[in-house]
Amino acid sequence: MERLLMERFIEEESVLITDPAALLNMTKFCNREHLDEALKDRSTLTLIEKYHAYEEKVLKGHLGKTAAL
Repeated sequence: MERLLMERFIEEESVLITDPAALLNMTKFCNREHLDEALKDRSTLTLIEKYHAYEEKVLKGHLGKTAAL
């Protein structure tokens, strides 16, 4: 379910990552070191903030009633 939401988010929002390696490492090797590295990149922080806002929008019915559950 989360993967589908992420796909929809990428389709609908403009997503720009300046340091894709840091984000990839954070997702593949989830530990404090990689998280700290990724969070130093402003574009990664912006992406996380935009995704969180998108999740809230979906919960309020942006993708229909079923997606809001």
